[in-house]
Amino acid sequence: MVRTSLTMASVVTIALLAYTGAVFAAEQPKPAQAQAAPAKADGQFKIGVVNRKMVFDSYKKREQGLADLEAQKNKLQVEIDALSKSIEAKKKKYEDEKDKMTDDERTKLKDEITREFGEYQAQFKLKQDDIDRQSQRFLSGIMQDIDNAVNQIGSQQNYHLILEADPKSPTSVIYFSTTLDITSQVIALLNGKS
Repeated sequence: MVRTSLTMASVVTIALLAYTGAVFAAEQPKPAQAQAAPAKADGQFKIGVVNRKMVFDSYKKREQGLADLEAQKNKLQVEIDALSKSIEAKKKKYEDEKDKMTDDERTKLKDEITREFGEYQAQFKLKQDDIDRQSQRFLSGIMQDIDNAVNQIGSQQNYHLILEADPKSPTSVIYFSTTLDITSQVIALLNGKS
């Protein structure tokens, strides 16, 4: 059967969005946001943790975005189904009438079916790629919103360091105060040795 469905590929894409929210941040790591936060008078630092996957799963904007992606996928599926039905109708006509057709008519109809099937495959790939791009853009925006919220809380509440709470996450520092940054000291030590 010619019918290829966006449903399976898109459902997998959307399910992966829900499952891989925190993992995506690792695929495109953004540098931790540095802010100057004063150390407490007693020399203690304020450290927090956040589970971005839990935030991702609970973020209301994510739910609406997934619904929008599903609606877009359904619209594209209707277009793909129309192309599929056209090809199926021509294949059926060919099978039903091939014995009554001349060689030229058979060749012409086969060529038409082949051409339409090629167009169908190209349209399917184009539409699937479009859904994938929209999903990626959506996910990037959600993760940026989450990181911005963490940075805002870190800055406003004078945190020195905010870590990812999920131990499986390859990125751990989300926010840090410049008072914790020892980069210049490491450079000085290394350059002093050479």
